[in-house]
Amino acid sequence: MIEKSLRLAAACLTVSLAACAMIAGVVDMDGRVAAEGSANVPMILDGDQILFEFEAQKPNGSWRSGLALLNMGQSPPVLKQSLYDELAIGAGRPLRLRIGGRSMAMAAGWVRSEPERTSGERQFGSFFPSRRVDMVLQSGALAKGELVIDYPARRLALAEPGAASHEGVAVPLRIDRRTGLAIVDATIDGASHAFVIDAGSPYSWMRGALAALWLSRYPDWLRAHGAFGAANYNMLDLPFEKEGDVLRIPRIALGPLEMKDVGLMGAGPSLGAADKLIGEAFWNVWQEQAGETVAGWLGANVLKHYRLTIDYPNAMSYWRKGAEPDAHDYDRVGVTLVYEHGEYFIGGVIARAGAPGLEIGDRLVAIDGQPTRGAARERVLTALRGAPGEQKVLRVTRGPVEIDIAATVFAF
Repeated sequence: MIEKSLRLAAACLTVSLAACAMIAGVVDMDGRVAAEGSANVPMILDGDQILFEFEAQKPNGSWRSGLALLNMGQSPPVLKQSLYDELAIGAGRPLRLRIGGRSMAMAAGWVRSEPERTSGERQFGSFFPSRRVDMVLQSGALAKGELVIDYPARRLALAEPGAASHEGVAVPLRIDRRTGLAIVDATIDGASHAFVIDAGSPYSWMRGALAALWLSRYPDWLRAHGAFGAANYNMLDLPFEKEGDVLRIPRIALGPLEMKDVGLMGAGPSLGAADKLIGEAFWNVWQEQAGETVAGWLGANVLKHYRLTIDYPNAMSYWRKGAEPDAHDYDRVGVTLVYEHGEYFIGGVIARAGAPGLEIGDRLVAIDGQPTRGAARERVLTALRGAPGEQKVLRVTRGPVEIDIAATVFAF
């Protein structure tokens, strides 16, 4: 009974994370989606999350436009409650979409809804993009054909099987045929580990126990305790990020494809000491979508340097490199932020960061005079970035007192 209760608590915490928000149990995707045609549409990057335009058919046969967010960490599509009601999905009507020249129809029982939230609140689970999003389209709805995510060209393509051009290094995948999740084997430190490919996550995450093993084994690997920069994308007041470890892995191989200096975050414990009783609770629940034990997921910080093609029917991926990673992307003020109701708070201070006087719980008011209240997450994270040694003035409130604190940008 105790183990069952802990797993239930872990499942509740799972819905808080961006790459796997709104998990409602594993859903068999076979027979749930029909699709035809191809699409090649602009890809809007919002804090490294992918947005794109779509059209949905209303009960009277007319079409209305909307904005969708691409997520590859779970299967069911999710609509805002108002759109769900407008399309009569609750009455059993299929969800019919047009994305460019591709038409898709999905069984009503497979589609989920998400309550409306006021401005400043998170839109879908922990997602809070700068634009209003009407739908999260998941990997299971795409697995009937081929998907091309061309980050350098800012294009998203959905194609019939065999229609996409296969460019770059070929890397085999495993596709969970219930959910459409794509899993790749990554060789790290001489061992193979299963990772889900998830363009819906701005950063790559992994099991904290595995990260801790490598950090103890290789003290020279660059690391920081506490999420910062792109790794700090959920900004929840939970230990996942506040107690996580960001590290840079010198080499990762995906079959014949080699990547260097890859950033990954080992997630903090989801249930504190209870994690030791049942293993890493969050990951044990989340991996049910993948159908096998996984080490983590590869997010946009890895994927955005490639034109990535996923051939779902043939379980193969193709990686064409378009850009080198930015070596200075980690040069930032070392703080972990928490976001609540349009406000940013200090959730943690990285030990070696130069921010004397900054305290956990401080409300962040401005960075170098730029107000943070209601500001987009990416804007706030960018304001914390600079050249190593550069000072940023963080204005915070602590109770009734407003304080200016000089914080130094450090090189990770």
